[in-house]
Amino acid sequence: MHFLSEVTKVAKFQQKRRRGDVTAVANEANYSISHTSNVLNGRRNNSTITSTAYRLANRRLTNEQLVARLSA
Repeated sequence: MHFLSEVTKVAKFQQKRRRGDVTAVANEANYSISHTSNVLNGRRNNSTITSTAYRLANRRLTNEQLVARLSA
């Protein structure tokens, strides 16, 4: 079975990140907002946080796709 790397998960999350997502991920993963922000900005490593963030944003449109849909 093929798993995504931590870097890939963070990159996918960053493409689809919305306001309030860091807080939502921190609450769901039971970590502080500061630590969660550090992990999602690549300063720390934590597989629980990256997996939670990836699951949160996985099925969303990217920001570019969302803007294109709203302006069409």
